[in-house]
Amino acid sequence: MNCKLCIGIAVLISWWATTACHSNQMNRHIAKENTAVTEEDSARMANIRSSENNVQMVAELASSGYLEIEMAKAAKKKSYNREIKKMAALLQSDDMELMKQLKQMAANRNIHVSDSVTGNDLQKIAKLTENNTPAAFDKKWCADVLDENETLIAEMEDAATTITDPALRAWINDALPKIRVHRDKLMQLKYKLR
Repeated sequence: MNCKLCIGIAVLISWWATTACHSNQMNRHIAKENTAVTEEDSARMANIRSSENNVQMVAELASSGYLEIEMAKAAKKKSYNREIKKMAALLQSDDMELMKQLKQMAANRNIHVSDSVTGNDLQKIAKLTENNTPAAFDKKWCADVLDENETLIAEMEDAATTITDPALRAWINDALPKIRVHRDKLMQLKYKLR
């Protein structure tokens, strides 16, 4: 009987060791699967965040572009200064071309781009044109458009290093030199208006 008990205990120990070993292998397999799923989820979430950043940047660029177009239109109507009108015409022309390119690039990626300025931007323009003499308007307009350009340049320079979409990055890198030229001309014009 003693022998049967020893054999029984040996069988139980053997079964327990096999089960434990198999259980450890299963646990390792499950852990590997969970790690793979977590890595896939992380990659998927990074792609989503990247896409959201691209969409947000397109929206911001479009908003800035349309604001500047409307500000240029306002200057062409309100200003009596030939240089302001000339600068406004240049901004309007260049920005309309940039917006056309941006909208095409966005359409190729199924990104919706607004065709107009926001309500807040319309208020900015209304505030700019209200109760200002032509000379005061010219100074305020030049300062405001210059501020918008400097902000836009800073955002675009930052985006050029963080945006993941190659076409959007290329558009930004192509647009930046034009916008910098606008800024430089606006700075010269602002200096003349002092």
